[in-house]
Amino acid sequence: MMDKRLGYLIFSCITVIVGFVIIGFLLVQSYINALYSYAIYFSLAVVNILFLKLSFSQAFYELVLNMSIFPFYPLIRALGMFSYRPVFRPFKSEEFQVKLSEIQLVDVSDFAPVLIISKYGDTFQKKAGVRLIVELIKEEKIDINQSIQLLKELQKDKHPDVVMYASDAMTELDNYFLQKIEESKDRIDDPDYLKKYGSYVDYYIKSGLVSGIIKDNLLKNVISVFEKRLEKLSFRFDIVDVYLTLIETSGRNPLEQAIRFKEILATQPILEKTILYSIKYNKIEITKKLIKEFLEKGFSPEHPSLKYLLENQ
Repeated sequence: MMDKRLGYLIFSCITVIVGFVIIGFLLVQSYINALYSYAIYFSLAVVNILFLKLSFSQAFYELVLNMSIFPFYPLIRALGMFSYRPVFRPFKSEEFQVKLSEIQLVDVSDFAPVLIISKYGDTFQKKAGVRLIVELIKEEKIDINQSIQLLKELQKDKHPDVVMYASDAMTELDNYFLQKIEESKDRIDDPDYLKKYGSYVDYYIKSGLVSGIIKDNLLKNVISVFEKRLEKLSFRFDIVDVYLTLIETSGRNPLEQAIRFKEILATQPILEKTILYSIKYNKIEITKKLIKEFLEKGFSPEHPSLKYLLENQ
């Protein structure tokens, strides 16, 4: 982040120097050269604004300031955002009345406080919200899709510091997931790291930070890795569960695979998982057979949806 700010400062200094060159040409009445130099100044000012990734209205406002406070504004703007402190200060729980260790997996309603602070708080609160979102995503304690969408919205905030904070957060998360994927991929012969590898890939893809061919190849590769090892690890429901999730993330129906592993494992968790898939994909006849099997084996449902479905059975 410091490198970005330093680059912006240097580029702004160049813009200001061009501004003084314009003044020099005007003083010696070289109007044609002044006009050419002003065109260069205007272009540099536009590049400076593009660097900030602002909305159209904010960019127009910045451009007006560049023209009206000529030629000093680019330097004033750069110095105002330049700081030797890291953009992300270490998270201090005493600043915000929340402890990460006390936060459970959240639903949409639990996301509301973070959403309100990040959208309607002051600059400090919004930046704190960004930091909290990043930490919760890394801890897998918050909805990834909602969180990433909120960070994207904060990238369009009217305050440049919030914009840069949110942009840095997106970059940090992208690097974080890639690092975790590579670290776990190097040790996939260990079943626990194989599980981590699949989980991180799934989480990364659902974040929306990756798309297109890269996303497709990433999914294809991780599914292939699982399929090569599942023959020996089919007794591990946790690994089978990750594999089925990856199949679904790729856009395929995992029900057929779930039924196959149900026959191998013959345990309550995989049977519950298979029932839920059959309901989700509207396979009514299969659902009836699976529920009958579930009840005949004397299992008690653990998933809330199944508890509600079977409470009168």
